[in-house]
Amino acid sequence: MMNSDNVPGLQRIVNCDLFPVCEKKLTLDWARSTYKHYHLFDESILTTTYNDESDLSAWIEEAKNIIKDIKVQGTQSGRDEIVRIATHQYNIFLPRKKQRFF
Repeated sequence: MMNSDNVPGLQRIVNCDLFPVCEKKLTLDWARSTYKHYHLFDESILTTTYNDESDLSAWIEEAKNIIKDIKVQGTQSGRDEIVRIATHQYNIFLPRKKQRFF
């Protein structure tokens, strides 16, 4: 998997519906229609066409990992925003230990 932290200014322009919210929609049909984007997320992929079903399965696994990472980071960002609102808009002090609870 390509780590965008290592590439300053890296932007990937893809369809807004590339990754479905529900992982169950990551099917072989989905993989066939989106494989052309795989190389944007894995620098070991050097082509935009797949050879066989194992290529598609690898893309599905990569997509699952990307979706999971987005959800984890999004959840943490949401929790951080709750703490920010509580402290800045309502002057509620939350000790560090409690901030991680939210």
